[in-house]
Parts: sequence; C-alpha cells; structure tokens
Amino acid sequence: MKEMRATITELALQMRDESPAEIKDDVSTMVDSIIAMDKVFSDNNYDLTAMARIEDVRNTMDAISSDPKVVEAKQRYSAFMEKNCGPLSQ
Repeated sequence: MKEMRATITELALQMRDESPAEIKDDVSTMVDSIIAMDKVFSDNNYDLTAMARIEDVRNTMDAISSDPKVVEAKQRYSAFMEKNCGPLSQ
C-alpha cells in the first residue's frame, strides 16, 4: 500500500507539473487532496483495516474527498478532458 500511494502521489505531482495552464489550478487542487490523503495513510501506517475503525480518520478522509473545492475541480477537469480528449467512458 505504501508503494502504491507513493506511485500515485508521484504521478499526480507529474500531472500537476505538466498540466495545461487552463486547468493547472484545478489539477493542483486535486493533487493537494491526494497529498492530504496520503498523509492520513502515512500517519496510520497504510493500515486500511485500522483506518476503517477510526472515526476521526474516516471523517478526515471524507472531508478531503468531499471538499467542495475538490469536487468542483474534478468536475472542471473531467469537462476539460472530455472536451479535449473525447468521452471518458463509453
């Protein structure tokens, strides 16, 4: 899990660094949420079972993923990708 999270974070940072100016702020917001989640994982030794039992951890993860700024950034990112790369799902 630790290696997977490190890879996800590394790829997210690369995506942020290489994103077009048009959506860079939104990508940065999304990457910030990934980094915040990674800190929660790290603080809990990447133990998903233990994390699921801790209400504060669940609440923190929910707050990160449901933050209106993150939700709106994801929506704009998806719209940008669909406009410039075609439908995301078929």
